[in-house]
Amino acid sequence: MMQEIVNIFNQSHFQNYDLQLTHAGFSVNLADHTYGPTIRNEYLIHIVLKGHGTFQTTTQQWQLGPSDGFLTPPNMPIAYHAAHQQPWQYLFFGFDGKLAAKYLHQIGIDKDRLVFHLQRPTYFKKLIQKCLSFQHKGLADEFMMQSIIYELLSGLARYHQPLIKAPTTTILHDSTKQALAYLGQHFKEPININQLCQAIGFERVYLSKLFKTDTGLTPYNYLNHLRVEYAVDLLSMTKMSVEEIAHEIGFKNVDVFIRSFKKIFHITPKQFQKRETRSQSVTNAQSQTASEQFNFQLRV
Repeated sequence: MMQEIVNIFNQSHFQNYDLQLTHAGFSVNLADHTYGPTIRNEYLIHIVLKGHGTFQTTTQQWQLGPSDGFLTPPNMPIAYHAAHQQPWQYLFFGFDGKLAAKYLHQIGIDKDRLVFHLQRPTYFKKLIQKCLSFQHKGLADEFMMQSIIYELLSGLARYHQPLIKAPTTTILHDSTKQALAYLGQHFKEPININQLCQAIGFERVYLSKLFKTDTGLTPYNYLNHLRVEYAVDLLSMTKMSVEEIAHEIGFKNVDVFIRSFKKIFHITPKQFQKRETRSQSVTNAQSQTASEQFNFQLRV
């Protein structure tokens, strides 16, 4: 479980621009809270303020602590896990745009350089607190948000350093590698595990056994996690209906989607969507109260 304060930005005047901030906020994780496996549809930067946790891709994982950061790029399966003792607290901001990948690559953060260290994380904390004051009141606010995403990237360029900590490399069976690649590419299509096995050329029982050995999940459960975690973004950040989202992420039957979602999050997609809608109106007072409540005070 985690506590989170987030503001989601729907910038009607800045569609299809070079850069666009999509959401930003702070998160406090309880011990052993896990997010994922999931795939994002935008770039998302996390910066650890306190505590520790693990960030992992399908083949590597990093133990991270205060002032460390990590990027989750679009269309890459990832997961992260809060430590049992001193679980992490972090800020985050998501963005996309025609030049997002180019700018990140120039900064030195990309799909081949996912983790980094920051010399001055308080710079980002102040900007995210400013993001939470965004009131969705028109063009002036949208110009403010456009300026903030450039300030955030400017800070990354100025203060980031390569992370010295070496990752732990996971050795996967070839069948698991192929299955992960296929599921990551096709999870939004109405595929099933028999189709997966046919596509990569492995017998189902054999694949399932090795896949679970490598990942801790069966291929079916892994596919459901990808779809349901992806649905969280759609429920939070779009006005799509539950039925539209179910079909968007590969479920042929909306009831199967609802059961899968409830099994993981213990509430229905509709209940989650209503809760997110209520929480998206963030005021200045709420922002300050939340910051005090979460005690996001960085000691550097």
